[in-house]
Amino acid sequence: MGLVNLPGVAGEICEKICLKHIEVEPKNILPYVVMGDRFVSGDTPDFANAFSYYYKAFEIDNNNMAVLKVLLECIEKLPDAAIEKSEKVYGKYIELDPENIWPHLIMGDWFLNNKPANYTNAFRYYYRAYEIDDN
Repeated sequence: MGLVNLPGVAGEICEKICLKHIEVEPKNILPYVVMGDRFVSGDTPDFANAFSYYYKAFEIDNNNMAVLKVLLECIEKLPDAAIEKSEKVYGKYIELDPENIWPHLIMGDWFLNNKPANYTNAFRYYYRAYEIDDN
């Protein structure tokens, strides 16, 4: 997972550089993506913070498939992700790639694994994946 690889850059330095970059150029998705990547890399990934930064990148450029993909990967790992944001990401991914079953399966899993599980919504997403590809 992750889009930008900055080996050897300490987390605190990376954060300082990215926050300055955001201050100077707030509509550039790169520092948000770098910060998201920093949170998912390492021994103890922090998917909640990664999701937060990736989502800011998504708000700037909601047609970026790479950002949408890492957001869905975070959603897959976050049973407590905000449903409104999750469905917004899901909806945009489907709009841009309607024949891809992967986001349907991710959202189905999310509803199934969330507490309490929502079997109706999980089935709705799984069934849509089946309609696209019944193999």
